[in-house]
Amino acid sequence: MKVLFCSPFLSYTGHIQRLAALKAHGMTEAGLDVTVIGFPASFNQLVPGERLRYISLQDFVSENTRARLARWGHRFGNIWLFIVETLWVQLYSLRYAKRHGFQIVFISDIEPWTLLLALLLTGAPWRGPKIVGFASFIFDVHYIHPSMTWYSRCRVRLNSLCNRWLSYFIHIISDCDHGLSSWRVLPGKGHVIPDAYDRVALPISRNESRTRLDLPQDERMILLFGVASTGKGAETLFTAMEDLPPDFHVCVVGRTGEEMLASWGGEYLLKRGWAVRLRIVSRYVSEAERHDYFSACDAVVLPYRKGMFGLSGNFRDAISYQRALIVTDQYTMGRIVRERQLGLTFRLDDAADLRRCLEEFAHMPDKWFEVIAGRCNALAEECRWENVGQSYRELFEQLVQESNKHSSRGL
Repeated sequence: MKVLFCSPFLSYTGHIQRLAALKAHGMTEAGLDVTVIGFPASFNQLVPGERLRYISLQDFVSENTRARLARWGHRFGNIWLFIVETLWVQLYSLRYAKRHGFQIVFISDIEPWTLLLALLLTGAPWRGPKIVGFASFIFDVHYIHPSMTWYSRCRVRLNSLCNRWLSYFIHIISDCDHGLSSWRVLPGKGHVIPDAYDRVALPISRNESRTRLDLPQDERMILLFGVASTGKGAETLFTAMEDLPPDFHVCVVGRTGEEMLASWGGEYLLKRGWAVRLRIVSRYVSEAERHDYFSACDAVVLPYRKGMFGLSGNFRDAISYQRALIVTDQYTMGRIVRERQLGLTFRLDDAADLRRCLEEFAHMPDKWFEVIAGRCNALAEECRWENVGQSYRELFEQLVQESNKHSSRGL
């Protein structure tokens, strides 16, 4: 079966490229023939094979046009990424799929308003291949907070308005039931396929990673990784730390500022004794640095605000690196941590309860972390990308068979 894997956000930093590559490889291992299409000129994390290839929209333009596009992308930033690139990739993918006889178009990350526009402009819902999209983002007006830029607030509101209509035209996949309900997916048009956990290719050596990062060898360390935004609950962590003695190290790795947490109260914490045990790395880091920070920590803290229904990339990385978790007790992540005993949970937006978890973490014996590492490894073995790829294949085959039956009746 030929699948066109449309990835509109490959230019975005973070987990998107890595997850797209893992998911595409999982589909090919399940026997699907996959063509990934995106905007960047290259996709280095994807290893091409007999049934796997990458096409860039920039393959079809001149060098001068490529340079011009790069300048525009740099100038307009996220507005260019979330409007121009996204709409362009989706429009081109839908037309390319019809022209080249693909049976399935898989949209790896749905941006509802641009996808609706692309569907209407191409007439894809009424003719052409079956279209399936993965609901990877949260578009809920209750998730809007004052520190967001005007553009981000508009984006959430527009997509929240449009996502209710999307399942009239396509099938939607989420990694949990809560995600489908938040997107208001029609009965029979929603499917739950959780993403898998990556298998870390390099050996995990905490001591070597700490040496490279200039961190102490024998002290506990927690990691808050990714953009330290209000929506991700960074300020809840900092509030929880205010009345705690600095008995462990905290590494906050990810860009701050703008719509992110511009003022995080660092001066107060430093005066409370955290000066030598709090590290803020306010930038995007390389893959090698990401590996080192996850390898160096003892636990990953995820103080997400209300509305994080599914599994975040950092949650999956914590499992992959066999690290304990300290998470908000809500929806899928809270349930998994409780049921699988992978760490500690605290009440939503409750800094005092998070403070309790941090105190427990600081005094846990080594055996506790060793047992959690084994449980994380067992979970990662159960949820492999090959299994996810097989689930996608079964769903795609079912949708194509149903489409063929409807076509036969029409004849």
